[in-house]
Amino acid sequence: TYYPTTQRTTRPLVMNTGWQFLDLDLEDLVFAAYGTAYLKTVQVRVSGGCRVGKVYLADRVYADAELPVHLRTLKPPPIGLR
Repeated sequence: TYYPTTQRTTRPLVMNTGWQFLDLDLEDLVFAAYGTAYLKTVQVRVSGGCRVGKVYLADRVYADAELPVHLRTLKPPPIGLR
């Protein structure tokens, strides 16, 4: 369920213990909430009540292997264990 206003939309989000990756399709979210096309992101706000390691925007979903090492969610095993 979306709760749109003229300036922002909120949506409940619950994460279970152990999650590492969250992918939000902004085109889909904007269309579902407002019935219009997504244009651009002006601001991203993260509540102080949660711990976030990285936030980044991309034009598509990239496989972990396509990302630079510092942006990967799945770290390679230590050299001795490869």
